[in-house]
Amino acid sequence: MDEINPYSAPEAPMGEARARRPPPRSIFQATRRGAWVGLKWTTLIIGPVALLMLFLGLALIGYQVVSGRGTPTFAATRGLLLGPFGFYLSSCLWGVIIGAVLAPLIYLVRRDRPRKGA
Repeated sequence: MDEINPYSAPEAPMGEARARRPPPRSIFQATRRGAWVGLKWTTLIIGPVALLMLFLGLALIGYQVVSGRGTPTFAATRGLLLGPFGFYLSSCLWGVIIGAVLAPLIYLVRRDRPRKGA
């Protein structure tokens, strides 16, 4: 007798494509979605780079402390610690701006393109 496993996921038909988000209804919705996508992509790409810069700065400060030169002053470490945060935040801002500018243009081009079924 076949028993159904309650923990198994239902199988999707082989030819069924992955569900996609519906296209934006207005240019403002496209702008908002584009800004969000720009922020996500910038975070995924620039975030690890900024984190690497922060770790290198902390390693240099740790080397200075361990080598016997004393505790570094804030003025000496300001660029090493705050620089990666400024780099990350400015990159995210640029990602939002570029996404918000390009998304309405893509929306207008796709809106005027003829449909396959029509």
